[in-house]
Amino acid sequence: MENVGLVAGNNRFPFLVAEEIKRSGSSVVCIALKEEADAGLEKLCDKTYRLSIWEFQKIIDALKSENVETL
Repeated sequence: MENVGLVAGNNRFPFLVAEEIKRSGSSVVCIALKEEADAGLEKLCDKTYRLSIWEFQKIIDALKSENVETL
């Protein structure tokens, strides 16, 4: 199973993308932007990191630690 990374902001779009990733058989590693992302997204994602958009290195490190190759 492939880990797909999702950088999630606000509104419904991140939910739709996460649902489609799951439907394809992949797992979702979500970078939920602290300032934007709905907390309910965590229930849909296999792994969630709550980070600020300004924490570039932490975002990269999180995705690498989860072996994400697709965004």
